[in-house]
Amino acid sequence: MEDYFAFGYVPEPKTIFSQAHKLAPGHTLLLERGKALPQPREYWDVPFETRTYASEAEVEEALLANLHEAVNIRL
Repeated sequence: MEDYFAFGYVPEPKTIFSQAHKLAPGHTLLLERGKALPQPREYWDVPFETRTYASEAEVEEALLANLHEAVNIRL
């Protein structure tokens, strides 16, 4: 209750209920009667690519290209 009143929500991994657990972002849990307790299953993740750039100018060029693409997609 203290976290809820302090922050307006209960931060991970706590919940406001005892014996309840939060699912991690991008996970599902399917409960079926008569079956053992299931494990959470990841359905979505953000892949992070590692890129190396030769110079600061190349980084700036890549950033501007990505920003222009993002804006054009949403126009």
